[in-house]
Amino acid sequence: MKEYQELIPEFYLTNFSIDATTIGRLADDDDIRRLVKKGYEGKYNNRIGDSFFNKVSTSITKKCDREGLTYAIKEIVPFAEKQISIAIPDVKHPRLMIDVTYGITTSSTQTRLAKEAEAICSKLRDKNQGKSDKEKTLYISIIDGAGWVARQSDLNKIHRCSDYLINLNSIGMMDTIIEYYL
Repeated sequence: MKEYQELIPEFYLTNFSIDATTIGRLADDDDIRRLVKKGYEGKYNNRIGDSFFNKVSTSITKKCDREGLTYAIKEIVPFAEKQISIAIPDVKHPRLMIDVTYGITTSSTQTRLAKEAEAICSKLRDKNQGKSDKEKTLYISIIDGAGWVARQSDLNKIHRCSDYLINLNSIGMMDTIIEYYL
């Protein structure tokens, strides 16, 4: 109906089609169950990922607040050309660039993250050349979740490109890292 088409953003409208096949699928209990399950799993995965990020970021920002350090959360670091989960002390002159991700299931997102880590590693190699350990910018990956078990090659790439690879069990290491490098 024309009146409803005007309410739907163009991007969604161009990718939205209901034909006889779609209507037929809506009458099938198995298809309905699969659609509902997919939506529920997506929301569940997002809630778990958000909870993980909040736990990690709260731990790190509390330490920064105690030490009088500034930080930026989920902002683009210009030289990296990427949004970083937490940059300490800021995005223009980060000393610690921390990426936080939780992989409850496997997906191509993990491959994308591994490629992004490789790109950052390459840029940091140039940026850090000739600097002492305490002057370098570090790239820290904080990951967790069962999805990483099956994506070993992506996990290995991230491990190779990170100065530190931390999970929730070892999040306390961040206090020591912050104290040493800042």
